[in-house]
Amino acid sequence: MKNDDAGRLRAYDDITTRIWRDKRCTPGTRELMLALAWVLERDPNYNDTTASNAERGRYAWQQMAEMLGRDQRRRARYKQLVADDAPRYEPPNTWPDRVCEAPRLRAYRPRNTTASVQSPTCLIGQHPHLGACRYTVVHSVAAVTEKLVLDLSEICGANPKFDFHLIEWDPRTGWHIDRYFCARHRDHFERVKAQLANAPEAPEPIPNRGGLLPCYFKADWARMYSLVRPGWTAPTYGLAADDWPGIISGGVSPRRPGLRLIVGEMADA
Repeated sequence: MKNDDAGRLRAYDDITTRIWRDKRCTPGTRELMLALAWVLERDPNYNDTTASNAERGRYAWQQMAEMLGRDQRRRARYKQLVADDAPRYEPPNTWPDRVCEAPRLRAYRPRNTTASVQSPTCLIGQHPHLGACRYTVVHSVAAVTEKLVLDLSEICGANPKFDFHLIEWDPRTGWHIDRYFCARHRDHFERVKAQLANAPEAPEPIPNRGGLLPCYFKADWARMYSLVRPGWTAPTYGLAADDWPGIISGGVSPRRPGLRLIVGEMADA
């Protein structure tokens, strides 16, 4: 084995080991980075020194399109995977997940002494239950689980009104969480609103999504993220997740030896 081949093999083993151990990786991001590592370190066509940088760059991204396939709309999957890695902040609870979180007006009690659950077998004839069957409803107090009772006893849980929606900011991280209330809890909404009105101004949110590709590969990621994610803007904290303030836990210790350069532009495929 030539010395340059041995060096690339060691580099490939090092980067793939780090990728597999990085708990911050989503399955799609890990798939993309492993494919990039293979092309940049092990693919002989990419490492052909007679090719120009532009040719090698086009080849690398064309390989991504071929290796990672296309989605249902016949678009190259790697572009969506790059878009998913764009550094950004995503709040933990969005509008589709809303419930009124005000304290319950009264303690939770089951309406009746029974609750309906589904049995896996028919109660008439004991045949396996397949599809709709009128004989599969069992009435039992035990069907109401303790966890459900505790959850319902702590918050209202009703569908909120969008007008009774507040945003609470963390002054340290800029992260925020949406607070929702229903019409019956307007007084609670007004109290929380008054409290938040005096809160200090929050800084730009520290990103909590993406930013892994720049930790492993050197490229014009700001341009690439902009191409595949319209409207995206670069955070002031930097593109690489390793550079963000140390509030986000998990993953691997920031160790970034010479990043492998991806030359050339993203392919049109």
